[in-house]
Amino acid sequence: MERVDSPDEHHLRYSPFGIFFLILSKMLEIENLSDTAKALGLYMITVVTGLAIHLLGTLALLYYSVTRKNPFTFYKGLFQVSNYDIVQISIIITFFS
Repeated sequence: MERVDSPDEHHLRYSPFGIFFLILSKMLEIENLSDTAKALGLYMITVVTGLAIHLLGTLALLYYSVTRKNPFTFYKGLFQVSNYDIVQISIIITFFS
């Protein structure tokens, strides 16, 4: 029996190359790479800090105000589940590659 590739498989197979060359073309247009890298690093730190404040501050207060339970015990259980998901995803990727 012959295997028939679907159009989705072609997209999944060749999309990383297209994205790589799109990013590479924009990187080659940058005149001062060190200043751009510093600005990008500062932007990444700002975004991660904002997300941490939102998760540990805003959402924790909202969870506590609605349920009157400790949000960090909920986060602990959520962390265990996310670790399980990462293991499952790696198994799936290994199986299909």
